[in-house]
Amino acid sequence: MRFTGKTVLILGGNSGIGRASAEAFEREGAQVLITGRDQKTIDETVAAITDARGFRADIADLAAMDALVATLRADYPRIDVLFVNAGVGAFAPVREITPELWDDVHNVNLRGCFFAVQKLLPLLGKGSVILLTGSISLPHSYSSTGAHPSRIDESDLDHLLDPGDHQVANTDSMPVRAIRAVSTHTATGSIIAPTKQPGTRGFTILIVAASAMAVVVVGLLVAGLVSGTL
Repeated sequence: MRFTGKTVLILGGNSGIGRASAEAFEREGAQVLITGRDQKTIDETVAAITDARGFRADIADLAAMDALVATLRADYPRIDVLFVNAGVGAFAPVREITPELWDDVHNVNLRGCFFAVQKLLPLLGKGSVILLTGSISLPHSYSSTGAHPSRIDESDLDHLLDPGDHQVANTDSMPVRAIRAVSTHTATGSIIAPTKQPGTRGFTILIVAASAMAVVVVGLLVAGLVSGTL
């Protein structure tokens, strides 16, 4: 198991892609830590995983993130994988987007993600990995956008895999494929941010599309912080 003795923190690990990834990391031997805003789904996820611990924390609440960091620092001196999966979506025609709606989404998807990584950097060490969820596409049946593991291009992650892993990865779900990619680079200190550009079909302009692209900006800013170029 590749993650035996490793600590994995998943921000937004209480449902969806985050929960599936938490379960997959646990199968690879990791100590799994998850956060979320809903205590019920946090408890359900922790109960389903043998070696997991959950924390209620809103990534948009910087004070809550400070409290999370203080708690983690006391119990977990090193985070080997930081998976920033927390995110929200809002669907509205351009004329109906309000400043409040814009701020609600970007306080989580951009501002929250960036400052969460910034605050957690002291807990990361050489060889630690930061993984950002930033995939998005436009379903054929909606003039809207949505994110789903099955819509992530396999090529986004396959180039990160060791050659010997490609055949095994062909049968993996996308969260597990992402984990294999992360484990390939755990010893390099790489920052991995697989992303997919939004589709262009439909006439509705959606705030969530801007949020997805903003995650890419977060990734670049984090890369600059870690490398010391910013």
